[in-house]
Amino acid sequence: MDAKDQQTLLLACLKENCDQARHHEVQRERVTAIVASTTGLIMGLFGFSQSWSHPSGVHLAVPFFMVILGGWGYLAAWKHHERSRMHVQRIRAVRKRLSALSGIDLDDIHAEAYQAHLARFGDSALYESRTHLIWKAFPVIVSLMGLAVGLNILLQMQPAAPAVNVTPAAGVAPRVSAPAPASGASK
Repeated sequence: MDAKDQQTLLLACLKENCDQARHHEVQRERVTAIVASTTGLIMGLFGFSQSWSHPSGVHLAVPFFMVILGGWGYLAAWKHHERSRMHVQRIRAVRKRLSALSGIDLDDIHAEAYQAHLARFGDSALYESRTHLIWKAFPVIVSLMGLAVGLNILLQMQPAAPAVNVTPAAGVAPRVSAPAPASGASK
């Protein structure tokens, strides 16, 4: 295979992996949007529903769903981040090959661009943010909210304390109340 064909193949591979990396980033954002909108809907219904003042066991389905939703969101965000990083690693490998094939030092171009970036943004450019942690933390917060809602429901469902049967002390006659008159009885 001649150099021109190799370059064409490498450029096609580069484009494919760039597209795939972007695809996984978009999918991660969509998963988070689904988790956020579903959680907002659930919490809105939870906050405005009158039936929540006296919850029953069926109400536990809502926090259970929130915990599952948050877990799914975390796993999906983690997997899409992993897939995106895989494609970025492939992009770096293809760039090295393209650099060797063309004789142009792409690493030197990247270093020069990075220095220009540092000159423009200063020390704030040195701070390396790990935004994938934010994408992963959000569904964990949703799961924790689900646990909190579930605990709240369980605490509201606690049965009332049983009535205490007090027996009168020895020598004291029990108090007897007169029966209530029947409704509709004539006077």
